[in-house]
Amino acid sequence: MAAGKKVPTGTIVIVLLAILLLVVIACVVLAIIVLDKVHASSNTSTSGVSGNINGASQISTSDPKYGAYQNAAQFFIQAINTQGDPCKDFYSYACGAWVNEDGEMSFDAVEDDNDRKQIQQILNGGYDRPVVAMPLRQTLWYFNTCVNENATYTQDYGNGAV
Repeated sequence: MAAGKKVPTGTIVIVLLAILLLVVIACVVLAIIVLDKVHASSNTSTSGVSGNINGASQISTSDPKYGAYQNAAQFFIQAINTQGDPCKDFYSYACGAWVNEDGEMSFDAVEDDNDRKQIQQILNGGYDRPVVAMPLRQTLWYFNTCVNENATYTQDYGNGAV
């Protein structure tokens, strides 16, 4: 082009749009290639688990938490209703067997068990430490007050002399 000749504005816009279109096409092609490689690598998992989830490692029987893991596994095995179809009603499949013979939900049984364990620790002094949260220390204080009051009542009035 000659030094004094101007390029029409319409031509510049068309060239810029063509360049932009080529960049967009290149980005789309690159994204498709990357996604295809990610998909291919996720389907070749050696752990037997598909996707980006790693397979669980085997828990050693010498692990101090092994018994707790076994209890949790049994809890979930007992909770699953294998007669249910998870594709049609996942809740029925996953939670259908969680009612025990007493009509109590398994979560209630676990909560009751946790309550018993906490009470046992309170009775054995397991929670009587200064680093324990204030609500638990207050509960311990109320519990000990009730126990002491009951002992005092029995001592003072239990024999019926008063």
